[in-house]
Amino acid sequence: MSSPQEQSDNVKDESKGSSPLNNVASVMAQSIEGMQSTMGTVYTTMATNLRQSLEMTQTMNSVMEHFLRISVRTKTVVTDEEGKPCLALILSNTSQIPVSKALCQIEFKPRNAEEEAPFDLEHMKSSTYTLPPKPSSTISIAPVFETSITSKCVSESITLEPFSAVRVDLALTPPLFTQYIVAVTVNFPSPGTGKMLSTRHEFGLYLVHQCVKTFLRTCDLAGSSAKVKVPLSPLRKLFRLSPAEGISSGTGFQFESNEMAITLVVSEFEKECTEAICEVYFLSNFEDNELHLKNLVEEIEKLYTVEKNQDY
Repeated sequence: MSSPQEQSDNVKDESKGSSPLNNVASVMAQSIEGMQSTMGTVYTTMATNLRQSLEMTQTMNSVMEHFLRISVRTKTVVTDEEGKPCLALILSNTSQIPVSKALCQIEFKPRNAEEEAPFDLEHMKSSTYTLPPKPSSTISIAPVFETSITSKCVSESITLEPFSAVRVDLALTPPLFTQYIVAVTVNFPSPGTGKMLSTRHEFGLYLVHQCVKTFLRTCDLAGSSAKVKVPLSPLRKLFRLSPAEGISSGTGFQFESNEMAITLVVSEFEKECTEAICEVYFLSNFEDNELHLKNLVEEIEKLYTVEKNQDY
């Protein structure tokens, strides 16, 4: 049994341990621990939300950049004037997003060669218009390409407004009479990230575009060197013949350049008059006559294939 003195000491100790100050300190300590836990949760939530927001922004930029790549389109049309090839280059933006500071580069490389070839470019005209095209919307603009002799021609800075196109017409002077692979690359910065985006388009510059072509309604040449079969539809387009212009036995198609002079004379028709068997006449004794003939026939057939796909 405790003495009265011991009981008094115990009462004092209990009274001291449960004083109001100690109770406040205890409550504050618990509150601080709770606040630290809450703030930690808040910071974790904020970090998670920021990370998700960043990922969403990156995803949106990626989607936008992909959309722009397929919206910035390049179309090329090759024609010729008296044996000099002419290139119509059309850059279009089919999106609602403006594309600024775009640069267009054209590279010319002879077929079966590793290095580019220098080309003499003659600027004919540059214009811009809205899509779909309307005659009243076409506006002339400053030359996009300067006349130059280079293997890699880089344009001035181009702005492609939403649903608009820029057309550039160039006259080309190839350094060699051969087939070329021409690559058109368009580089432009992403509006969202500034990252450089690019699109690339390739096409062929053929021998038929580098020749003076003459249509002969009747041709009485003799001494044929060979016979070839060619489709007539691309020949009509190359020689700019109207649908009413008749092609009959004895009709001639003449191709001439500084390195080739070949005439194809129709002798008979096949496949309901869509193809012709032609006699071949070499008008000059050039070294590469046989090679040029082979390439010429391949080009006419290739143009026919492209025409059926509605791209020519």
